[in-house]
Amino acid sequence: MDHSREIARLHELEYGDRLELLIRLIGVGGGGVLLYLYTGWLISALCWSGIFLASHVVQYRFLKSRLLQARAVDVSIAGGLFLCSMVAFLWMPVRLAMNDDVAMSFTGIMLLTALVAYLIRRADRLAWMVRGQILGLTCAFVLVFLSKLDLMSPGIGQAAGVIVTLAAIGYVAKALWVARQNRLQAEADAARSAQQQEMAAIGRLAGGVAHDFNNALAAILGNLELYDALPDRLEQQAALSDARTAAQRAEKMVGHLLIYARKAPAFRQRLNLYDAVMAAVDLARPMWPVVIQLRLNLPQQPGWVEVDEGQLMTALLNLLNNAVEAMPSGGTLTLTALKADPAMAGQMVDGAALAAGTHLGISIQDTGGGIPAQILPRVTEPFFSTKPRSLAAGLGLSMVQGFARESGGGLRLRTHGPGNEAVLFLPGRPACPVAGPADHADPGERAASGGAGVMPPKRKRRPSRDGATL
Repeated sequence: MDHSREIARLHELEYGDRLELLIRLIGVGGGGVLLYLYTGWLISALCWSGIFLASHVVQYRFLKSRLLQARAVDVSIAGGLFLCSMVAFLWMPVRLAMNDDVAMSFTGIMLLTALVAYLIRRADRLAWMVRGQILGLTCAFVLVFLSKLDLMSPGIGQAAGVIVTLAAIGYVAKALWVARQNRLQAEADAARSAQQQEMAAIGRLAGGVAHDFNNALAAILGNLELYDALPDRLEQQAALSDARTAAQRAEKMVGHLLIYARKAPAFRQRLNLYDAVMAAVDLARPMWPVVIQLRLNLPQQPGWVEVDEGQLMTALLNLLNNAVEAMPSGGTLTLTALKADPAMAGQMVDGAALAAGTHLGISIQDTGGGIPAQILPRVTEPFFSTKPRSLAAGLGLSMVQGFARESGGGLRLRTHGPGNEAVLFLPGRPACPVAGPADHADPGERAASGGAGVMPPKRKRRPSRDGATL
């Protein structure tokens, strides 16, 4: 179960329809007033209205606080709070239905009928919640029946009352359970439909890849043929250079697809994570709008990880560009170094926890509009994007998550305050007693020497690592 999505569903169900909510609350509040005027039950009227409204305040505040991130226990607590609200409402209709006064008894029965219809419409997913609703209604029907038992003629009349009560309980229980099964079936059908759509998207992707590869091959073959036909040495070198560029473009495309599929060959080496972050910033910053402010909170001491350098750079550039694109009108991009164990890091976007051990994290936080809570768990699905179709590749965050998991880490996404926060966690490695060339070589030198990196030459360190705004 997607816990955040279930919390969002419960919140929408209870409080999404403002008109229905207003009618419900006014109905209970006004009903308490009418009950007092008709019966003089001041304490009962106040308790019924007050407890019901207070239970809704608690339920609303809890659901609201868990919209951004929810755990399995939060869904259970939300279910328990709803059952408490149901009981807070239910006891007064039962008391009215048990009364000998015709108007009060009729009102109580109508309120019980309305509650049954509402519970069927809810169609809760959790089996224990549905059982709790059935138990509450069963107790209500039995109490009403027992209160009317003396009014029934002995023998056939009372037997008929028993049969009708049991039949009502059975049909209500069946309706609630079937509503739950129908919801689960509908969700399973929706998941299958989404999978079919993803497969169709994969087909479109394959067609696009084939098209791009054909273009690259045409450029390679055309320039090689041109090389044979050109008499001038410089022109031949230019043709070879164009062919090489096309081949590199095709190679890069394959690399991105393999990272997305989590099957990319990893050439892991020990790297200073914070140097890699600075190199990614140096590479991406010239393409950002001038209205983007950058704040770096990175330590001066190294943070060692053991990952594929090229894949790390791809992941960092994806996260940085996503954050910048979330602030088209400007804002602040904050990069912060974290160190956490699995208990402190929280749940990753794919629902898994980090492996045991200390992990180094890079938090990339923007001040954009944020991602709606109901779609936040889906943003790493292949081909799902909040960007316009013309701008969305659909693979960026899937590639980041695939890299993180293959490296033994994880990706955490949150929306809080003004904007989103993405945290890339990677397993930390102890410092080397004696640093080797791979540990201190300049990123540009590593790339030039044939390594997997794509980092530019490292610039001189600036004091902005400690929080200054650039």
